Amino acid sequence: MKDIKKSSFQFSNPETKELVFRKNQDFDKEKYKGLPISYNIESSEIEGNSAELSLIVEIGMEGQETPFYLKMTISSGFSWEEDAENISKKLLKQNAVTLLMGYARPLIAHLTVDAGYKPLNLPFVDLREDIKNMEE
Repeated sequence: MKDIKKSSFQFSNPETKELVFRKNQDFDKEKYKGLPISYNIESSEIEGNSAELSLIVEIGMEGQETPFYLKMTISSGFSWEEDAENISKKLLKQNAVTLLMGYARPLIAHLTVDAGYKPLNLPFVDLREDIKNMEE
């Protein structure tokens, strides 16, 4: 077995900053046209060798058209060693969002099961456009 070599890019334990889940008591199956899923990424300015990144996920909407509404914000601090500074922005853009999605997925699946639905497994997300916009 190989010893684990610590990466020069690290993160703090992700925290759930906001979690809203409401079943729509007036849900009408006749009006259901699918479950909209959207997300947003917020990032603090890079200060030295660290930054904080938040992932905001919204699923469904309030009212009769979807069975529930969910909004979750999950955040983590990211840091890197000085020798990794030239790749830090790239890692922050690509790996940080993917990592936070990985923490959000089981929470969302668990919430939907506890609410009496089949588990909602958050799909993999194409982040290329977001990464491109972060570069500008």
